[in-house]
Amino acid sequence: MKKIGLIAGNGKLPLVFLERARREDYRVYTLALKGEADRRVSSLSTRCLPLPIGNLQRGINFFLGNDVEEAVMIGQVRHHRLLRKERLDPLLADLLAGLPDWRTGTLLQALIRQFVDRGIHFLPSTFLLDELLLPAGCHYGPTLTRREELDLILGRQVAEALALLDVGLTAVVKDGIVLALEAIEGTDRTIRRAGRFTRGAVVVKVSRPNQDMRFDLPVVGPRTIRTLQNSDGRVLGISSGTLVLEKEKVAARAEALGISLVTF
Repeated sequence: MKKIGLIAGNGKLPLVFLERARREDYRVYTLALKGEADRRVSSLSTRCLPLPIGNLQRGINFFLGNDVEEAVMIGQVRHHRLLRKERLDPLLADLLAGLPDWRTGTLLQALIRQFVDRGIHFLPSTFLLDELLLPAGCHYGPTLTRREELDLILGRQVAEALALLDVGLTAVVKDGIVLALEAIEGTDRTIRRAGRFTRGAVVVKVSRPNQDMRFDLPVVGPRTIRTLQNSDGRVLGISSGTLVLEKEKVAARAEALGISLVTF
């Protein structure tokens, strides 16, 4: 039987991966990040270690002790929790002290290197999950108005500039006005913040330029559509590198609610 490690953050994506891995006859050794990972990851894993987010050395030892040579990192992690420096083990504290900044790409690449240096290599986060990707050119829901098309173009330009700085991946636009930009708070809160200003906004979520496929890929799902609905949003534009949880449900819900979902 094949073996793989999993670092599980929050959301449903780790559960989807575990179900796929079981069907593919993998034994999965999971580091379930405390305060992030769903409790159900334990029952779907061969072995599971609940891991405080600041305890890097213990996580490495868990993989090494179970002869894990390949792993994946799946699910969102709220990086602001690392600001609680008293919860960091010496290995992670020293690592963070040597970084030029704690932006997502800088931080996760440095963390992965700690595993790689010990013989544990990370596979793309799309491993066993390729079916969750939508190709460019998909369109569900109403046809965009000319104004919405222009807002989609502007939103993409702004979001890509944001992603280039490794700050966030989402921009919200209406009538040529940028309403909200994503930072550490995440996509849903960004959408809700924009919804306070107006109705009918266009939400755009992109991948990073030269996206490292091993971590932090953009993800949307039914919850994103529900957040858009509750904020009276009109359009969700996503890059083709975005993972879409429950694709059929997302497409059907967008159609039913009169929300346009487009991929570029």
